[in-house]
Amino acid sequence: MSQEQTVYTKLRSMLLNGEFEPEQRLTEKHICDILEVSRTPVRAALLRLEAQNLVVGQSNRGYTVRGIRVRDVWDANVVRAVLEGSAAGALARQGLSDETRDTLEQSLREYGELAENVELTDRFLTLHSSANWTFHETLVSATGNESLTRSIETLAYMPVQINRTVFASDRAYAVQTVRSGLAEHHGVVAAILSGDATAAEMLMRTHSQKALRGIEAVRDRQKLGPDYLDMPFTQFIGGVGTSVAAA
Repeated sequence: MSQEQTVYTKLRSMLLNGEFEPEQRLTEKHICDILEVSRTPVRAALLRLEAQNLVVGQSNRGYTVRGIRVRDVWDANVVRAVLEGSAAGALARQGLSDETRDTLEQSLREYGELAENVELTDRFLTLHSSANWTFHETLVSATGNESLTRSIETLAYMPVQINRTVFASDRAYAVQTVRSGLAEHHGVVAAILSGDATAAEMLMRTHSQKALRGIEAVRDRQKLGPDYLDMPFTQFIGGVGTSVAAA
């Protein structure tokens, strides 16, 4: 992973975990001091995070932290599910390259190994996140549709985030989610390989909506009322005693 990507990932994780206060001012120098890196990767990371609406640029004054509500995460994942469904449908119509097929099959093997022995450990969660990210990212990038790729990139709320939150405190949920996720990945790939664009799109859209079901699981766990969507996201996930890990 490049230094630019590393800085972006770390800073994004800090923002999503609530390590900065809403409306807090961020400067390049402050971030450089925290992460002990030069200004160049920090500047690039802040520009990406501004495009994702996690920070707001202030003319000649750096950036401020945008407060994220549960509703923001929900809405982003609704859109993401539609876009990822479109990507799967497009691949079914245009077919897979040998390289893409090999990458997807490898991600299915890695995911399958994880599904055989689900653990509530940081290592397991990281490996699961990586296998899941590879699958989703490969499907989108393989379309060659730059507009689609950019649109999904602006949605900073990866489906794995909510699932990781619940995984850490509920093994039964983790086992069910990982194993059903594996079956869904296989179903999407099978539909793509058969050239069934309609099935591929609908299966992928349903799979991507796991993030929404994860939000509902956290809501139910905390017995929250209908106004929970307006809660700060970090307060919402904090109620189950864990933090979000950026993927």
